[in-house]
Amino acid sequence: MTKIKKSPKAPSFHERWKRVYAVFNEFLEKYEKQFSPQMRDEFLEVRNFMGNQYTLLRGEMLIFTKDKSNIKLPDDRGSFKKKFFIPRKPCEICGFDRAHNLAHIIPSYKGGALKEENMFNLCPNHHYLFDNYELTKSEWDKLDFSKKNEASKKYAKDVILQGHKNYWERKFL
Repeated sequence: MTKIKKSPKAPSFHERWKRVYAVFNEFLEKYEKQFSPQMRDEFLEVRNFMGNQYTLLRGEMLIFTKDKSNIKLPDDRGSFKKKFFIPRKPCEICGFDRAHNLAHIIPSYKGGALKEENMFNLCPNHHYLFDNYELTKSEWDKLDFSKKNEASKKYAKDVILQGHKNYWERKFL
């Protein structure tokens, strides 16, 4: 009887991703001085997007950030069915109550939960402005983060608020 040789074990998906991530970082370290700040940010965005997609595939809850202070998410992302049990409330900014949107703090494509701890009740206009970093400072100040989870607060401070601050600076120049 002929013995069948086992092929060497193929690297796991996780091992492959770790290697891709390392190659991204090696490339960045080697050529970083040749990049403009915008190119560097775009490069990091691609790497972080790939990392976020990978962690979602694995069911992990981690958001890669530019400054490498990665955000660990709670493991209770909820489900789409639970979304409908979140009570409809007026817009947290203007009080409009005829149309209602649930705005994610951490976007769902980055693993954000469909739970009140990661959402604001906003009217369609303020939802659009929130997602596109165009709220005014007074509108931003009306948002209450006290009942939001720590990951949402950190993401809001590190990512969303920075986008809005850029808008405020551009608007008043």
